[in-house]
Amino acid sequence: KRSGRRMRWWRRGGLEVGRRVSTATPKEVAGGAVFGGLVAGTFGLGVWQTQRYFWKVDLMKERREALGRAPSAASAAEAASKTTFERSIVRGKFVGKEVLVGPRPPPAGLVPPAQGLGTGPIGYEVLAAFVDDESGTACVVNRGWTPRGQAPLEAPTSSVELVVLGDRGERRGTFSPANTPQQILWIELPFIAGLLGVRGEECPSDRGENPSDRGEKSPSDRGGNPIYLVALAESDEDEQGNKKKPSSWPKPRSAAQFERFNVEPPTHAAYAFTWFALSVAGAFMTRRLLFPKQQPRRRNIPRTTT
Repeated sequence: KRSGRRMRWWRRGGLEVGRRVSTATPKEVAGGAVFGGLVAGTFGLGVWQTQRYFWKVDLMKERREALGRAPSAASAAEAASKTTFERSIVRGKFVGKEVLVGPRPPPAGLVPPAQGLGTGPIGYEVLAAFVDDESGTACVVNRGWTPRGQAPLEAPTSSVELVVLGDRGERRGTFSPANTPQQILWIELPFIAGLLGVRGEECPSDRGENPSDRGEKSPSDRGGNPIYLVALAESDEDEQGNKKKPSSWPKPRSAAQFERFNVEPPTHAAYAFTWFALSVAGAFMTRRLLFPKQQPRRRNIPRTTT
């Protein structure tokens, strides 16, 4: 006799039919709570990834529309303070020295991916001081990415026009080492501005998300930062739609590359499907293991004559 279970009998024709009636034991209640929590948790993760999918689709649409607008002339401060991914045209001069940030892989879509089992190239972001002609404001400009071992072309000393997007640099990772003048691993704007001699007129700290976040906001822990602009190329494809091979380095990003995200919508959809499938499978297995279906038992009953 199993604890927590009893038989219920009734007559059917010449047979007495019985079914074991379950009364949940404490062990079954505890198991149901644990596995039920796992089922609910995986289902919740599926819902979350579904929400992320639609959020990312809308975000990509908004970003594509903003990047598709024609760039307008602006000062460095105005370009940095725009709350959307609207391009600006600034005019000024590069001054002083440059710094290399890295080593790091190229931005997504900047160079063709490695074939087969080959590894992708490694290089550096080239950052330089830039003085805006309109206001005389000094800022930091990301000229682009250059592969390791390839000396970047010197910045022009005459006045130039740049198509730019405002940015707020990068936030230090949990395990990222501190930057040093000999090696700069992440774009720490106050530190880099000090090396470049940029006095650091601060841009507003309440701007929208910045391009380097790829959809994940990372406001600076230090409030306002020196003005930071990312130079853009007009296009990274030729008339036939093939990737252009840069004639010189560094190679700036194109506006189309800012439409990409580290995690694309199809990835969110795959995650959501996986979590929902795990939730359904977990619910089925929990039901089978903890609450198995009992088969009816039968026994013959001698017929009585009257």
